[in-house]
Amino acid sequence: PDTSPLSGMDILVVDDEAYNRRLVRMMLEKYRCNVLEAGNGQQAIELALNSRVDLILMDVLMKGMSGIEAARTIREQIAGNRSYIKIIANSAEISNEDYKSQKINGIDEFLAKPLEESALIRAILRLIKNSPSVNKEPENFDLKLNTLENKSTQEAIFDLAPLIASGKG
Repeated sequence: PDTSPLSGMDILVVDDEAYNRRLVRMMLEKYRCNVLEAGNGQQAIELALNSRVDLILMDVLMKGMSGIEAARTIREQIAGNRSYIKIIANSAEISNEDYKSQKINGIDEFLAKPLEESALIRAILRLIKNSPSVNKEPENFDLKLNTLENKSTQEAIFDLAPLIASGKG
Protein backbone atom coordinates (compact mmCIF):
# COMPACT_ATOMS: atom_id res chain seq x y z
CA PRO A 1 0.00 0.00 0.00
CA ASP A 2 1.23 3.45 -0.90
CA THR A 3 1.61 5.73 2.10
CA SER A 4 2.64 8.88 0.25
CA PRO A 5 0.06 11.67 0.59
CA LEU A 6 1.40 12.94 -2.74
CA SER A 7 0.50 9.73 -4.55
CA GLY A 8 -1.41 10.45 -7.75
CA MET A 9 -0.89 14.19 -7.48
CA ASP A 10 -0.52 15.93 -10.87
CA ILE A 11 2.44 18.33 -10.82
CA LEU A 12 3.55 20.55 -13.68
CA VAL A 13 7.29 21.23 -13.64
CA VAL A 14 8.23 24.34 -15.62
CA ASP A 15 11.87 25.11 -16.36
CA ASP A 16 13.68 26.09 -19.53
CA GLU A 17 16.51 23.70 -18.64
CA ALA A 18 15.66 20.07 -19.46
CA TYR A 19 18.22 18.85 -16.92
CA ASN A 20 16.41 20.68 -14.11
CA ARG A 21 13.04 19.27 -15.20
CA ARG A 22 14.41 15.72 -15.22
CA LEU A 23 16.00 16.13 -11.82
CA VAL A 24 12.74 17.36 -10.28
CA ARG A 25 10.81 14.59 -12.09
CA MET A 26 13.07 12.01 -10.43
CA MET A 27 12.41 13.56 -7.02
CA LEU A 28 8.63 13.70 -7.45
CA GLU A 29 8.20 10.25 -8.97
CA LYS A 30 9.68 8.74 -5.80
CA TYR A 31 6.53 10.05 -4.08
CA ARG A 32 4.29 8.59 -6.82
CA CYS A 33 3.42 11.98 -8.36
CA ASN A 34 2.35 12.28 -11.99
CA VAL A 35 4.70 14.79 -13.59
CA LEU A 36 4.04 16.98 -16.61
CA GLU A 37 6.84 19.12 -18.02
CA ALA A 38 6.93 22.48 -19.78
CA GLY A 39 10.05 24.12 -21.19
CA ASN A 40 8.71 27.67 -21.22
CA GLY A 41 5.97 29.94 -19.89
CA GLN A 42 3.65 29.56 -22.86
CA GLN A 43 3.74 25.75 -22.65
CA ALA A 44 3.06 26.06 -18.90
CA ILE A 45 -0.05 28.15 -19.55
CA GLU A 46 -1.36 25.70 -22.15
CA LEU A 47 -0.79 22.66 -19.92
CA ALA A 48 -2.24 24.36 -16.84
CA LEU A 49 -5.39 25.29 -18.73
CA ASN A 50 -5.84 22.04 -20.66
CA SER A 51 -4.57 19.30 -18.34
CA ARG A 52 -5.30 18.10 -14.85
CA VAL A 53 -2.83 19.93 -12.64
CA ASP A 54 -2.82 20.17 -8.84
CA LEU A 55 0.40 22.12 -8.42
CA ILE A 56 2.91 23.97 -10.59
CA LEU A 57 6.61 24.24 -9.82
CA MET A 58 7.59 27.32 -11.84
CA ASP A 59 11.10 28.53 -12.63
CA VAL A 60 11.13 32.31 -12.30
CA LEU A 61 13.90 33.19 -14.74
CA MET A 62 13.22 31.63 -18.13
CA LYS A 63 13.99 32.75 -21.64
CA GLY A 64 11.02 34.47 -23.24
CA MET A 65 8.09 34.64 -20.84
CA SER A 66 9.16 34.70 -17.20
CA GLY A 67 7.69 32.35 -14.64
CA ILE A 68 6.03 35.32 -12.94
CA GLU A 69 4.28 36.35 -16.17
CA ALA A 70 3.18 32.75 -16.76
CA ALA A 71 1.91 32.41 -13.17
CA ARG A 72 -0.03 35.68 -13.42
CA THR A 73 -1.62 34.58 -16.72
CA ILE A 74 -2.53 31.17 -15.29
CA ARG A 75 -4.12 32.79 -12.23
CA GLU A 76 -6.14 35.14 -14.43
CA GLN A 77 -7.43 32.28 -16.56
CA ILE A 78 -8.12 29.48 -14.04
CA ALA A 79 -10.85 31.08 -12.00
CA GLY A 80 -13.55 29.11 -10.25
CA ASN A 81 -13.20 25.43 -9.49
CA ARG A 82 -9.55 25.25 -10.68
CA SER A 83 -8.33 28.10 -8.48
CA TYR A 84 -7.04 25.44 -6.05
CA ILE A 85 -3.94 25.00 -8.25
CA LYS A 86 -0.94 25.98 -6.15
CA ILE A 87 2.15 27.58 -7.65
CA ILE A 88 5.63 27.26 -6.18
CA ALA A 89 8.18 29.58 -7.75
CA ASN A 90 11.86 28.73 -7.73
CA SER A 91 14.97 30.65 -8.67
CA ALA A 92 18.65 30.86 -7.88
CA GLU A 93 18.57 34.65 -7.99
CA ILE A 94 15.92 36.25 -5.83
CA SER A 95 15.80 38.48 -2.78
CA ASN A 96 13.34 38.44 0.09
CA GLU A 97 11.79 41.63 -1.31
CA ASP A 98 11.30 39.95 -4.69
CA TYR A 99 9.59 37.04 -2.98
CA LYS A 100 7.15 39.34 -1.14
CA SER A 101 6.21 41.02 -4.42
CA GLN A 102 5.59 37.64 -6.05
CA LYS A 103 2.83 36.80 -3.58
CA ILE A 104 0.66 39.34 -5.40
CA ASN A 105 1.40 37.58 -8.70
CA GLY A 106 -0.28 34.37 -7.63
CA ILE A 107 2.80 32.63 -6.23
CA ASP A 108 1.90 30.55 -3.17
CA GLU A 109 5.42 29.68 -2.07
CA PHE A 110 9.01 30.23 -3.10
CA LEU A 111 11.99 27.84 -3.07
CA ALA A 112 15.57 28.74 -3.81
CA LYS A 113 17.61 26.81 -6.34
CA PRO A 114 19.23 24.41 -6.24
CA LEU A 115 16.10 22.63 -5.05
CA GLU A 116 16.51 20.36 -2.08
CA GLU A 117 14.20 17.37 -2.14
CA SER A 118 13.07 17.65 1.49
CA ALA A 119 12.34 21.39 1.11
CA LEU A 120 10.33 20.73 -2.05
CA ILE A 121 8.26 17.96 -0.48
CA ARG A 122 7.66 19.99 2.70
CA ALA A 123 6.46 22.95 0.61
CA ILE A 124 4.09 20.75 -1.39
CA LEU A 125 2.70 19.13 1.74
CA ARG A 126 2.11 22.53 3.36
CA LEU A 127 0.30 23.83 0.29
CA ILE A 128 -1.94 20.81 -0.30
CA LYS A 129 -2.75 20.08 3.33
CA ASN A 130 -6.15 21.74 3.03
CA SER A 131 -6.63 21.39 -0.72
CA PRO A 132 -9.89 19.78 -1.86
CA SER A 133 -8.27 18.51 -5.05
CA VAL A 134 -5.88 15.96 -3.61
CA ASN A 135 -6.92 12.54 -2.35
CA LYS A 136 -5.04 12.26 0.92
CA GLU A 137 -5.20 11.18 4.51
CA PRO A 138 -4.92 14.38 6.56
CA GLU A 139 -3.73 12.58 9.69
CA ASN A 140 -0.56 11.56 7.86
CA PHE A 141 0.42 15.09 6.91
CA ASP A 142 1.85 16.27 10.20
CA LEU A 143 3.73 13.00 10.60
CA LYS A 144 5.14 13.29 7.07
CA LEU A 145 6.14 16.91 7.64
CA ASN A 146 7.81 16.05 10.94
CA THR A 147 9.65 13.12 9.37
CA LEU A 148 10.98 15.35 6.62
CA GLU A 149 11.86 18.11 9.09
CA ASN A 150 13.88 15.65 11.19
CA LYS A 151 15.69 13.96 8.31
CA SER A 152 19.40 14.52 8.36
CA THR A 153 21.08 16.23 5.46
CA GLN A 154 22.45 12.81 4.57
CA GLU A 155 19.11 11.50 3.34
CA ALA A 156 19.08 8.86 0.65
CA ILE A 157 20.01 10.37 -2.68
CA PHE A 158 18.90 8.84 -5.94
CA ASP A 159 21.30 7.59 -8.58
CA LEU A 160 22.10 10.48 -10.92
CA ALA A 161 24.09 8.35 -13.38
CA PRO A 162 21.17 7.83 -15.84
CA LEU A 163 20.37 11.54 -15.74
CA ILE A 164 23.97 12.55 -16.37
CA ALA A 165 24.35 9.94 -19.10
CA SER A 166 21.30 11.33 -20.92
CA GLY A 167 23.01 14.70 -21.29
CA LYS A 168 22.00 18.10 -20.02
CA GLY A 169 19.65 19.09 -22.80
